[in-house]
Amino acid sequence: MRSMKGIAAGAVLVLMVVAGLAVPSGAVELPGHAHEEAVLHTHGPDGLDMDPRLPRTDSPFEVDLHAPWNTADYDNQLLTSDAKPDQTSLPTFHAIYMYPRDGVNRFSQYAAMFQADARQASQRLRDWYGRGVRWDERSCTLASGTTTCLDITIIKSSSRSSQLAGNPFSAVDRELSKVIKDTTKKYVVWLDTPYAGACGQGHLYQDTRRSSANYNERRTLAIIYRPYDDDAEGGFCRGRTLLHEMGHNMGAVQIVSPRAFDGAHCNDSAEDVMCYKDAANNLDTGPAVFDYMNNDYWDPIADPTSGSTAKLTWWTVNLSKFICPTAGCQAANTPQY
Repeated sequence: MRSMKGIAAGAVLVLMVVAGLAVPSGAVELPGHAHEEAVLHTHGPDGLDMDPRLPRTDSPFEVDLHAPWNTADYDNQLLTSDAKPDQTSLPTFHAIYMYPRDGVNRFSQYAAMFQADARQASQRLRDWYGRGVRWDERSCTLASGTTTCLDITIIKSSSRSSQLAGNPFSAVDRELSKVIKDTTKKYVVWLDTPYAGACGQGHLYQDTRRSSANYNERRTLAIIYRPYDDDAEGGFCRGRTLLHEMGHNMGAVQIVSPRAFDGAHCNDSAEDVMCYKDAANNLDTGPAVFDYMNNDYWDPIADPTSGSTAKLTWWTVNLSKFICPTAGCQAANTPQY
């Protein structure tokens, strides 16, 4: 099994050039690169330690446990565009299922699983901090009655599996930019084609400004990969993978953070969603957590159990407009910059 640390160390940072975009005051320049190239990057794929399949040589970390799911929890509408009108005008993460041009559409088999993982990601934040992530949802009718379902857009890629095998992130990013124009959302793609050795990948802006103008508030992309042979979960990575990539999309981890070690991750707890387990020397700090000790990417003041009024001095995820306020997701976030 290749570790996440091994993949990150062996991969050069893939920089996404933003033409004509100057780095704002407070944005961090990555060493050896021009300013306009250093604003948006993806650090390279996150490896299989995010969701190793059994048998395992160690006990599963709580943060890696999979959400239960049932096909009856989704209505399996085959929507090839973003369902309109949206239930909210506030910023959301929008889910996409993409399969290659020469692949099979397995949406009906796994849509409920994608929804379960999306809700698990939000619920974990709600359990820890009383706040969730705002997803794009729609009204749906199940056997149990009218409710809400995750709004998932189905896209048949113009690329074949073999074309996606080399650099799927860039290929998917280019394709989505052509077919989905909404800039008020962030996008999470479950990519249904084999991609060995990696669980996920996501955009991240190195921009430390505590401001609504922070580039991490822009449209970004996260991909959940399918590295395993077909199984009851379709071969997709699960567990911490989704929230980890969404965390990148919302600005975790800035390289100025005290426990940041590779330009994108922390190393102080193997139970931390944004940490690499091997970098943390497999340190199990107890229950799953999002920013162990609140010193890297979540403000102490935004942890209701801490009693602290302290704020970090760089961009943190709790400032994101994609995070729900404590009152619920119907209202906008009110960040304490």
